[in-house]
Order: sequence, then C-alpha cells, then structure tokens
Amino acid sequence: MREVDELWSNDNERPSHLRSAHPSTIPARNAIIYAIAAYYAEVLGIDTIVAGHNADDTKHFPDTSREFRRLISRALTIGTYIGRARGLRVIAPLSKLSKTEVVS
Repeated sequence: MREVDELWSNDNERPSHLRSAHPSTIPARNAIIYAIAAYYAEVLGIDTIVAGHNADDTKHFPDTSREFRRLISRALTIGTYIGRARGLRVIAPLSKLSKTEVVS
C-alpha cells in the first residue's frame, strides 16, 4: 500500500476524486486493516477491534470517522460468524483526543 503522493508523480495525474486528499492518504487503508483484523477476531473469538485514531485524523482521513467505524462494524457483524454470534465492533477510544492530548 502506498500513499497518494507516491502513486502519481504529480497532482494532475491523480484521479480527480483524490486530488484534494491529504498527501499521506493510503486509499482504503483502514478498510483493509479492519478486514485483516476481522480475520484475526474471527479466528481468535474476539468481538472488538481497537483502532488508534485520534481527533486530528478525522480532519484528513474519511476512514477514521465515527460514521465509518459504525458502518464497518455493522458490515463485519453481518459478514462474520463471531459477528453473528456476539457482534463485532470497531472502537477508537482516543478518537476525541488530539495527538498532543494522546501523548500527554
């Protein structure tokens, strides 16, 4: 997986929908990571995936938002056996804190 800055040599080559994306955006990064985490959750019988997103992340990355976590939790609940048995949710306990607050 590569950041949008690495995928195209200049902004004009980028697809129009990614021209305003933060330079360090990795397309669909968290969807991929949550899918891998769901695999391990299923195998290990775990019903919670913990994400480390902070409040600053949501300014630039749409796949760190509360709404994204809510919807992917729903999809993972429907699409896994552990989800059907107990629910499978993605939580982000640091999501209301800035990076500075997380460090403190």
